Amino acid sequence: MTSFFDNLAQFYDLDHADVTDDVEMYGHFALQTGSPILELGCGTGRITLPLARNGHDVTAVDISPAMLNALRAKLPREKPDTAARVTLVQADMRRLSLEGRFALAFCPLNTFMHMLTRADQLATLKAASRHLSPGGVFVVDVVSPYMFLLVTAGESLTLQRELRDAATGRTVHKFITARFDHANQIQHMVLIYDELAEDRTVRRSALPVDLRYFFRFEMELLLERAGFSVEDVYGTTDLEPYGMNSDRMIFVARK
Repeated sequence: MTSFFDNLAQFYDLDHADVTDDVEMYGHFALQTGSPILELGCGTGRITLPLARNGHDVTAVDISPAMLNALRAKLPREKPDTAARVTLVQADMRRLSLEGRFALAFCPLNTFMHMLTRADQLATLKAASRHLSPGGVFVVDVVSPYMFLLVTAGESLTLQRELRDAATGRTVHKFITARFDHANQIQHMVLIYDELAEDRTVRRSALPVDLRYFFRFEMELLLERAGFSVEDVYGTTDLEPYGMNSDRMIFVARK
């Protein structure tokens, strides 16, 4: 798992430059709960930094040294008080052990789907619970299973998008191969990034990864077994109610 995220780090900001809809959502929860905040799977700081800019103390956890190094490199470009609000922790969120307790914890943008087994899922959720203050809030965001069940079980190769970095002129074509094991609720993927050089040669990076998808009540039972009470399930980052055509499942649970 670490090697996948380390290899992904070089493409992460470019690939997620337009993924901003959940930033406002987590800002909304942070205003409700206050600080300190624990982010499980912070990546390069896509959500961490906006929260810190808005005055929240954030402990940003990631298993990947490369992801954290990319976030660490951004801190000197922030205002000193913003950078001071960010604490970086390299750790496996299944076995997290930190001092202090948090008012809000969250696991954003499908990060929890990397937990393939029930043991890993419960270990992650129990770790989140241990680190919350009594009454603290935990938010976990995963893709709705509806999005997976529409896809046939055969393998496909898709050009997902062309990525352009205006500052450097860098161009990357992103492909995805996907194969679904619906019996085990696993999506087997390979993320393929083709970087075009000035001489028109291509450097290809192929990153295999498996994701586990969840059904609503399965996820609610996991949260309850970890000591949470599920308060809401949303289908969008605008906090619309979850329905059969929702793209996402966003669980809001309280310790």
